[in-house]
Amino acid sequence: MASQVSEAMTSIGIGVLIATAGLALLVNFCGVSNKIFDSFASFLPTGRASAKIFRLVGAGWTLIGILWIITAVTEL
Repeated sequence: MASQVSEAMTSIGIGVLIATAGLALLVNFCGVSNKIFDSFASFLPTGRASAKIFRLVGAGWTLIGILWIITAVTEL
């Protein structure tokens, strides 16, 4: 039982990290989306991409993190 709780808490922690990183990208906290875009644009052709792409990625990460947390909680 303790092992199962420990595994669930680890999964919840990972889900929180993923969701927090996604939320930071989504709301462009401290300009993180712009900084990441500028970093990638320095060595990749951008085409029609913009920093909004990383905000969309953040939305996906937030969703994945929330689903990860829900899955871990249901295993308890």
